[in-house]
Amino acid sequence: HVPSLGSLQMLKFFKMERVKSTTMRVYFATGKRLLKVMETMYDRQSTFTNMLSCNEEEHVDRLTQMLNDKKTKEREIKMLQAELCECRTREIVEECSKYNNIAALNLGGLADMNFMGILSMKVLEEIGTTEDNNGVLLLFVAAGDETEEGSFLLSGDPDLVDKVGKQTAELLGGRGGGRKGRFQGKGTKLKSALPDAKQLLMNVKLA
Repeated sequence: HVPSLGSLQMLKFFKMERVKSTTMRVYFATGKRLLKVMETMYDRQSTFTNMLSCNEEEHVDRLTQMLNDKKTKEREIKMLQAELCECRTREIVEECSKYNNIAALNLGGLADMNFMGILSMKVLEEIGTTEDNNGVLLLFVAAGDETEEGSFLLSGDPDLVDKVGKQTAELLGGRGGGRKGRFQGKGTKLKSALPDAKQLLMNVKLA
């Protein structure tokens, strides 16, 4: 309690929300705490003004425009990824035909797990083997030009994936997990160990 309302100096109610049918929760600040809140808000507003290159009255409109642009770019990226998937699918299916339904490729640092998953699904559909993808092993890694680190995805025949998944992860300098014909994780030797990983997949088919 304060001796008088004058001790509060100033008072600002921010919002009210109903907690129970007979109870309202009130958010407010007074005195030094309110000054601190106002200082923080002003600093944030100044930062936004510099970042967005507009005055504070235009912040909401500018952010709305940026979010709309982001959604548009995301749709365009998905369309381009779909086209890229079609191109890479033909390439991978051809490699599988040469290597007994085995493919091991580095898709580059820009490929994410979602892209690798979609590509894997399209390749398996294109190969058109039995429903359980009998005998197919696809190993995709995503490592950029200047790094060995990244994600990997091993997919295909559930029995073979389960049999060789952990060994593949160890070869790639990492670890992972999965089930039902999909084993994914991260590694630190994706590019240098990829040939050995491919040989491992070929050996397990011969075993």
